[in-house]
Amino acid sequence: MNNKEKVLLILIAVIILISWSNLQSSRELENRISQIQNEMYSLRSSITHEVGTVSGVVRQIQEEARWWSPGQTEILNAGKDEAQVKIDWYVKEYQENSLVTFNYRNVREKDFISLDADKGSDGYFFTVLSIEMIKAPLWELSISHSSNSYNHSYPMEEIEEFKEVKPADVNEYEYYISVTKDGTTRTGEVRRLYLHELSYSLFNPLYGHVSIDKGRPTFVNLVEGRAHENVYYRIKEAYVEARTGTSIIKKWPLAKDSNTEAPHYGYTETMYSATIETETDYDSFYIVVKYNDAITVEKRIR
Repeated sequence: MNNKEKVLLILIAVIILISWSNLQSSRELENRISQIQNEMYSLRSSITHEVGTVSGVVRQIQEEARWWSPGQTEILNAGKDEAQVKIDWYVKEYQENSLVTFNYRNVREKDFISLDADKGSDGYFFTVLSIEMIKAPLWELSISHSSNSYNHSYPMEEIEEFKEVKPADVNEYEYYISVTKDGTTRTGEVRRLYLHELSYSLFNPLYGHVSIDKGRPTFVNLVEGRAHENVYYRIKEAYVEARTGTSIIKKWPLAKDSNTEAPHYGYTETMYSATIETETDYDSFYIVVKYNDAITVEKRIR
């Protein structure tokens, strides 16, 4: 074999090798394209499913809006132990001889209670609930902490904690409407019913702030708002209590400010305050408020 033939064979081998390499690259590219297409198909399917779900929810909401709508909630009477609350709603396209039912439960309970609704006029229905009165005020409490020393000249960095303390959420309910006709029942969505304002007939609301700064005495401020002039329960005594375990170690009375019962944003408020030493080994501190009829409420502040 001469040199020309050898060169020709080498060129043929190189061409075959390049062609095979290109073929492999083409196959890898085709596989990658196929993988991308499958991923796009999966993504389209997922999007279609999500859109279908959202559309279903929207259709359900639209359907709910078509056949019933909530009305008003009215407190008919609020006694010391029980309140009467009227709730009404509108049923669209009501058919005669249909059974309209009001189903409700306290948020802390498991089972719904069903009541046959009373028929009003022009498609409106209503029911009257008997609600147990809760012997505790609405109490908003904010607590600020500072880890900076009193002697530092730069501004203190405060971390604010805020919580609204309600009477154990027992005046919060869930309810839904159902309509039964010829053995077929249509059920509405579950809605919330908030009746915390019932406490205003028994207690004025409380607002408190506690400022806990390292190196300084702790300042405690308590404000009794004025929801009604004739609430049943009035504050008889308020103080801060230090405890170790279950033992009461020390008390600091919350003194009524001299400029008390001053109007604030159109309301009359009564203010109490105290300065206490919390840089001690006490386990905990509580604001304690005592009312007539031996009612006592307390909130832990540290």
